[in-house]
Amino acid sequence: MRGQSSAELLILFAALLFVLAIAAYLSNQQLASVSQTKEINKAATLVDDLTSAADEVYYQGYGARKRLIIDIPKNLDADQTYISGNSIVITASNTTIIGESQAPIHGILPLTSGKHEIWVVSEGSSVRIGYAFISIDKGSLFFTIDEEDSDSDAIEIENIYDTGINVTLSAEWLHSIDVALSVSPNNFSLAPGDAQDVTVAVQSFDGSAGIYDGDIIINATDGISEDSVRVPITVYVLAPPVSNQSNLSDFYVTPDEWSATVQRGQTIQKYFYVCTNGISVDNVQFETSGTAGDWVWNTGDVGPIGVTQCVSKLFFLTVPSAQSVGNYTGTITAVADGGAYTDEISLSIEVISPVDVWGPRARNVVVHADTPNPSWVIHAFQDEVIVNATCDDTTRGNSDILYGEASFADASCNWVQMDPVDGAYDSPYERVTYNMGVFAQGSYSVSVRCADVYYNIGNIAQRWFTVYPPDYTAPRVSSIWLSPSNTPGMSEDITVHASANDWNRGDSIISSCYAEVDMNGTHIPMTADDGAYDEPYEDVSGDIGKLPVGSHIVYVFCNDYYNNTGNDSRTFNVVDDLGPLALDLYITTIPSGFRYAVYAHAIGNDTNRGDSDISLCRARITWFWRNMDADDGSYDEPVEEVNGNMGLYYAGTYTLYVRCRDSAGNWGPTNTTTVTVPA
Repeated sequence: MRGQSSAELLILFAALLFVLAIAAYLSNQQLASVSQTKEINKAATLVDDLTSAADEVYYQGYGARKRLIIDIPKNLDADQTYISGNSIVITASNTTIIGESQAPIHGILPLTSGKHEIWVVSEGSSVRIGYAFISIDKGSLFFTIDEEDSDSDAIEIENIYDTGINVTLSAEWLHSIDVALSVSPNNFSLAPGDAQDVTVAVQSFDGSAGIYDGDIIINATDGISEDSVRVPITVYVLAPPVSNQSNLSDFYVTPDEWSATVQRGQTIQKYFYVCTNGISVDNVQFETSGTAGDWVWNTGDVGPIGVTQCVSKLFFLTVPSAQSVGNYTGTITAVADGGAYTDEISLSIEVISPVDVWGPRARNVVVHADTPNPSWVIHAFQDEVIVNATCDDTTRGNSDILYGEASFADASCNWVQMDPVDGAYDSPYERVTYNMGVFAQGSYSVSVRCADVYYNIGNIAQRWFTVYPPDYTAPRVSSIWLSPSNTPGMSEDITVHASANDWNRGDSIISSCYAEVDMNGTHIPMTADDGAYDEPYEDVSGDIGKLPVGSHIVYVFCNDYYNNTGNDSRTFNVVDDLGPLALDLYITTIPSGFRYAVYAHAIGNDTNRGDSDISLCRARITWFWRNMDADDGSYDEPVEEVNGNMGLYYAGTYTLYVRCRDSAGNWGPTNTTTVTVPA
C-alpha cells in the first residue's frame, strides 16, 4: 500500500508541474505580446511626432527648427527604417509604419533603441531630420554681377552640438566655364559654441550673361554621426550696360507682361529686370493690384540702381488651391524714389484644374481602446475598439476627401465608412475615426482606404492589433508615507502619499484614490501628483488634516478604470508637539522689613494640547527664571496648580512672566500679567 501511495503522489506531482509549466508559458506569451504591441505603438507615435514636426517647421520657413526627444522602439529593422521623399518609414516588431509629410524630407534616424535628442530643421524648400551639429546664418546666397566681375559673401557656421566637430564644405557647381566659384576655408574644426566665417566668392567671364544655380554642401561630423546642410547659390550675371537710348524710358521694367497657365495650388516664378536709362535711382518698391496681383509675393525693395544699369527681381505667384477655374488679371507696379518714376508689369493668368487621377493616401492607422489608456492595451468585452487614420490627398491631386473606410478581418470583410473627426468631409486632408465595438480575446487586423471626390481610391493601410483578457485585477498600492514627517505632530496638517501601479495587472489607468484614517468611514479624495489620473502608474497624495496624539492607521484605496480596488495601510504615531498653557497668573505678598516676599501662582494646563503631564513651570519678575512647585507636591497631571517664591521686592508695579513644560519636552507660550506689590 505504501508503494502504491508513493506512485500516486509522484503522478499527481508530475501533473501539477505540467499545469504550472503551461500556465507560465501562456503568461510569458501574453507578456511578450503586450511588449510587442507597446513597441509597435511606440513606432506609430514616433512617426506621427516626426511628420507633425516636419510640417510645422516647413510652413514656418527657412531656419525654423524644433528639438524632439524621441524614443526608438526595440526590435527595429534598420534596413526597413529610412527617410525618403515625403515619407518616414519605421519598421519594428515585423510591422511597418509609414508617415507622410507635406515637406520634402531627408536625414538619418538613430537606430539604437531608447531615448535620443534630434532636430527637425527647415531648409526652406525641404526639411532635415537627425542630429543637428551646426547652425548657419544664411539659407541661400544670391549674387548680381557684371560680366568679367567678381563678388563675395560670407556664411557663418556655428557648432550647436555639445562636442567638437569637423566641418567640410564642397560645391555642386556645373558652370565653371562661365562663372568660377570658390569656398574658403573648406575644412576646419569647431569646439562647442564656436563659429567660423566661410567666404564664398564668384568670378564671371566675358560673354557669361545669364543666371546660374548650384549648391554649397556643408558636412559636419563628431566622428560617429553626421549632419549635412545644403545652401542654394544663385549668380545673376548682367549683360553689359546699354548706352543711353532715346527710344527707352528713363526708368523701365522688362519684360512688361507676365502671362501663364497655372494649375490651382501651383506656384510659378519669373525673373524681371528693373532698369535705368541715363539716370540713377536709390530705391524701387513694388505694388500689386487685381486678383492676380494678390497672388504675387517676394515683393521686397531693390536698389540703388546706377546710371544706365539693370538689376534682377524674382517674383513668385501662387494660385490658391480653392481658386475657381478662369482667367484673372492684375498688375505689378515698380515705384522708384517715392514715385519719381514708375513702370508696370501686366499680369494675365489662366487658372486650370489639375487632372486628378491619384487616390488619397491612407496613413497613420492607430488602433486603441476607447478608454484613456496610454499603454494601448485593449481588454476583451470591456473596451470598445477605436481605429483612427488620416486621408491625405494634398500631394496626390489636392482634391477633397470623399470618404475614408475601414474593413475588419472578420467573417464579413465588408468596408464600412469612417467618420471625419471635424464633422465633415470637406478638405484634401481629413482625420477619420470609427468605433469597432468590443472584441473577444485574440489578434485582429484592420485595413483603411480613402477616396477623393473624383472617386479615386488610394492605397490600403493595414494595422494588426491584439485584444487581451478582461481586467479583473486590482492595482497595487504601495510606498505609503507622510509629510511633513512619518511621525507628525498633533499641530501639523498631515499629507499622505502613496503609489498606485496597474502595470502587468491589467495595464489600465488608475482612475481614483482615496484615504481613510482609522476606518472612520470618511473617504478623503487623493489627487494625482502629475495633475491627472491618466496612466497605469500614479503617485498620489491627499490631505488628512490634524490628528490627536496616539497611534493611527491610514488606509489608501485605489481604483483602476474598471473599478478594481486595491489597498494598503500604514500605522504611524502622532506625537505631542504643543506645550502647555500658563493660566490664571497672580501673586501673594508677605511683609518683610521695608520690602515684601512675593509668591507667584499659576495653573499649567496641557488639556487638548497633547494631554501630557505638566513636568515644570517657571516664573520671573526680573531677568531670572525661578522654578515653581506643584501645589499638590508633584508634577504628575496634565493640569497643575503651581507656586514659586520670587524673592523680596519693594512696593510697586511689576510684570510677572510664567511658562510651563509638559512631559513630552514641549515648552508652552509665555504668559504675562501686571502685578502690584502694595505699599
